[in-house]
Amino acid sequence: MHTLRVILKPQKHYSLFQRIKKECQKKKFNIKNSKISNFINAKLSVTIISDIGQFKNNLSANDVFLAGSDQIWNVLNSTLSSWYSFKWIDSNKKYSYAASIGLDELTESQKQLYADGLLGFHTISLRESQAVSLLAPLFKGKEVRQDLDPTLLFDGSFWRKMETGRLIEEPYVFVYMLRPDMNVIELAKQIAKKRGYEVIYTGLYADKMTGVTTICDAGIEEFLSYIDNAEAVVTNSFHGTVFSVLFHKPFLSVKLQTTSSRVESFLNIIGMKSRLVQAPFASTDIPDVDYQKVEQILGIERNKSLDYLAKICEA
Repeated sequence: MHTLRVILKPQKHYSLFQRIKKECQKKKFNIKNSKISNFINAKLSVTIISDIGQFKNNLSANDVFLAGSDQIWNVLNSTLSSWYSFKWIDSNKKYSYAASIGLDELTESQKQLYADGLLGFHTISLRESQAVSLLAPLFKGKEVRQDLDPTLLFDGSFWRKMETGRLIEEPYVFVYMLRPDMNVIELAKQIAKKRGYEVIYTGLYADKMTGVTTICDAGIEEFLSYIDNAEAVVTNSFHGTVFSVLFHKPFLSVKLQTTSSRVESFLNIIGMKSRLVQAPFASTDIPDVDYQKVEQILGIERNKSLDYLAKICEA
């Protein structure tokens, strides 16, 4: 009954049918999930806090807490996570890094949630410029800043070291899609047909589609390889967009009506806003990009974010 209640719980971006479908397809992604778990265990140092009281007793006054990133502060369900807002931490300094709220506008009640929940933060770092515009007026006198998503703190050569070798010999268009949208698939198929490529898809669902090879077992290493070795990428995902840029790929990012602020903000920073498209698509052309200029911009922004993190460590 617990699983059923979770599926039926209202969600803004997924229909009831989509949530039931995702639940039914879980087994198809067992290998993928196992690979991701193995990656986390091998690459990250993770400490499980099983007793908050004991954990707090062992804290030093100089210990600093950093919350980030992605949608840790999403208040669509009319609550702000007490865990990620560090309401359970008493006197230690609290910071965020590239936190995302996943919203383009706020109601008065949502503004109050943020004003109350984030009051104890020394500095509020956000991922999207829109989020900065929304939250900065709530915290006058406190630094509210924009920083790069953590994946962008490293360049393509760093991530390339983690990927597997080439997995598809034939030239292909890679589709990475979280939110289901056949417009994304159709755009990729048009691009592929025009150039004689295959279409390779992975995402949140295990759909079988005519003319498309669906991949359900791609871990992080394979995901990176699929993007890096693609002739072109079509995505409606923020991180699909990010890694297309980091690997200097020709790409189009299809706009989501409700959650594209993070993609739009990122592409604005690097001067590639024209790569954010929406149906009906006027063209399947993917213009060339001066990635040398993009890397110069990313280098400047990367240094700003790294300087901020360094100051936190010295605090």
